[in-house]
Amino acid sequence: AAGLAALGAAAPFALPRRARAEAPELETFWGAANPPATYGGSARTQPEEARYSFLYPAEWKEEFPNKVEKGTNGTDSRLVQRLRKEKVYVVSLSRLGEEVGKGYRASGDLDKTLQGLAISDYELQDALNTAEDVVIQTRQVDGQDFFDVEIRSYPKYLVTMTSDGGGRFYAMFITAPEKYFAEDRPMFDKMLQSFRTYVR
Repeated sequence: AAGLAALGAAAPFALPRRARAEAPELETFWGAANPPATYGGSARTQPEEARYSFLYPAEWKEEFPNKVEKGTNGTDSRLVQRLRKEKVYVVSLSRLGEEVGKGYRASGDLDKTLQGLAISDYELQDALNTAEDVVIQTRQVDGQDFFDVEIRSYPKYLVTMTSDGGGRFYAMFITAPEKYFAEDRPMFDKMLQSFRTYVR
């Protein structure tokens, strides 16, 4: 008991969890939205050829989706911060593009879409099944509808979903362990809101 009391008394002087001294430098990722048969390589392309773009921390490293990730759930690109287990990845699907748009506002439809995306994404599936809450907001950028989703789970997820107006659906996912999520939330919000699509 004395030992516990001593620990309790010392707690206010404990060192805080590591905080970022400054926000990481952000760069633009220009994504190709390559066909499902292409996998195992980079999704980067030139700005004039890109079908989507977003900001990401320059220190994060690209990982290449495998055959199942690319062919089954349409994962086009993924960047990770391995030490902190933070990642961002983009799903691109043509078959959903016509369904997500101006008439696609009901939360029930969005829930169905998330569940569909999670069929072959087991981490997302677990997050949805164990979430304390799922918060959905809508916004417009230059007339394009974006549906922003916060999945309050462990780990936590931020998602934005949209149609490019040319028949292609996109979803960008950002996920991180709870201990880093709050710390990096301003950066994650900036990344999420930077997502843009281009019809080529």
